[in-house]
Amino acid sequence: MFRKITEKSYKTAKWSGGTTTELYIFPEDSSYSKRDFLFRISSAKIETEKSVFTKLPNISRKIMLLEGHLKLEHKNHHQCVLNQFSKDSFSGDWETISFGKAKDFNLMTTSDCTGDLEHIRLLKNKSQLFKIDNLSKNKIYHFYLYDGKLEISKDNILLEENDSFVIYNEPKFSLIFTAKQDSHLIISKVVL
Repeated sequence: MFRKITEKSYKTAKWSGGTTTELYIFPEDSSYSKRDFLFRISSAKIETEKSVFTKLPNISRKIMLLEGHLKLEHKNHHQCVLNQFSKDSFSGDWETISFGKAKDFNLMTTSDCTGDLEHIRLLKNKSQLFKIDNLSKNKIYHFYLYDGKLEISKDNILLEENDSFVIYNEPKFSLIFTAKQDSHLIISKVVL
């Protein structure tokens, strides 16, 4: 299945440090508040200089910074400084405090799946092939266009800033991304 998701269908909610926007959740009828999802993809705005991340027991988290500068302290584990498009992995069980105002991209996975994040920069009028030869039914790809404008060869789909595109239940595929403007694409790969 190939499906485009536009910004108007996203759900935004408040959290203690700012706002969070859910870009995609799987299964699609699951709920973040009920914690009955297998994975969730979101973007959060951190609007306070110091914030405490929501504890999410039994959830693995990957975070990639989109804007700003962020220091993360995971009590009794590690700390790191994130700049644009750098990432960190941590457990939702950990006590995590952030310092700095920023916008981030999040992938949350349960123990029933694993996931990773990748950033690709595409320059205007340049194309990039994205090919998967063996996409089993247990792999899902989510593409989020952070900024710019991209055309995807599959049905000539046009992604504009903040649009998403999801692929699953496809045996194999290849896509050509052509940048209509300089663009930054975030790819989430989840194995169920």
